[in-house]
Amino acid sequence: MAARPRTHKINIPNLYCKFDRRTSKVYWQYRHPITGKFIGFGTDGDTAREAAIAANTMITEQQSKQINFLVDMTVKKTTNKEAGIRVSDWVGKYISLLEERLIEGEIKKATFKTRKSCAQVLSKRLPNVRLNNLDTKSIAAILDEYKSEGKNRMAQMLRATWGDIFKEA
Repeated sequence: MAARPRTHKINIPNLYCKFDRRTSKVYWQYRHPITGKFIGFGTDGDTAREAAIAANTMITEQQSKQINFLVDMTVKKTTNKEAGIRVSDWVGKYISLLEERLIEGEIKKATFKTRKSCAQVLSKRLPNVRLNNLDTKSIAAILDEYKSEGKNRMAQMLRATWGDIFKEA
């Protein structure tokens, strides 16, 4: 008896391939981790891998938001006060403030774009940190990374935008 074929090595969670002997094709499917149902992704392996990675990313983000919500509920029940807003939530509010300023004509479209991208850098790097727990050491580490890559101007823009974010907060 021959060993199983190793041509379809899968290192992506919840992605499976099935070989159909009748048609001699490999069919890809994704198993939803919560419901356990299989979703067919067709015969193209590359698109199936990309779709599985995207689905796993979306599910983990959703689960982390649910966990954060549950943690916030327990903190609120035990201490009878709010724990504070998370950086990603505040950046969303800040971007909506920037949109209002853009509509009112207080800032230009280029300023809106640069401030939005700088705010999103902070949101992607420190999404679950509470705004009152954010320290200068973590911000300096991010800025130092940009400076070490030779992106001094970007580091300067990040610092200025983040200062504006904290002033608004």
